[in-house]
Amino acid sequence: MEEDTTQSTPMGRVWTMVLLSALFVFGVSWFWHWSEMRTIEKRNTKESAKIQANIAYLTEYRDVLREKGVGEAKVRIEQLRKAPYGI
Repeated sequence: MEEDTTQSTPMGRVWTMVLLSALFVFGVSWFWHWSEMRTIEKRNTKESAKIQANIAYLTEYRDVLREKGVGEAKVRIEQLRKAPYGI
C-alpha cells in the first residue's frame, strides 16, 4: 500500500525572505524619506526666519517713516541691520 504523503517545499522560507526583504526596503526608504523631509523642514524654517526678520525691518521702517521722516527711517533701519535683536 502506498501512502499519500506530501513532500515539504522551501516555499515557507522563500516567502519569509520575500517579506523580510520587503520590510527592509520599506524601512530604508522610510528613513531616507524622513531624513530628506527634515532637511527640507530646516531649510524652510531658516527661510521663514529670514522673511519674519524682513517683515520686522519693513514694519519698523514704515513706522519710523510715518513718525519722523525719511532721514530718521534710514538711520533706524541701519541700526536694526547692525543689531537685529537689540543686543
